[in-house]
Amino acid sequence: MNESLSTSDHTFPAIFRIYSMTKPITSVAQMMLHEEGQFQLYDPSHWYLSEFKDVQVYVGGDNGDEKLVTPPGAISKGKWLSCL
Repeated sequence: MNESLSTSDHTFPAIFRIYSMTKPITSVAQMMLHEEGQFQLYDPSHWYLSEFKDVQVYVGGDNGDEKLVTPPGAISKGKWLSCL
C-alpha cells in the first residue's frame, strides 16, 4: 500500500485538500467549441440558457430590504469564463 494513502499516519477526522477540476475541464471544452465556431465568447448567455433572459443582480440592502437591479449588459459566455 502506498504510504501516502495509509490511514496509520492520520487521526480522524482528518482534513484533505481536494481540488475541483470541473471548472478547468469545462473551460477547455468550451474553448474547443469556440475554436470550432460553435459559439462566440460574447454571445448573451440567455441565447443558450433562457433562465438568464431577465436576470437581476443583488446590489445591497439590509433587514430583508434587498435591492436588485438589471445589469448594464447581458451576461455573456466570456464573462462566465473570466470568473474562474
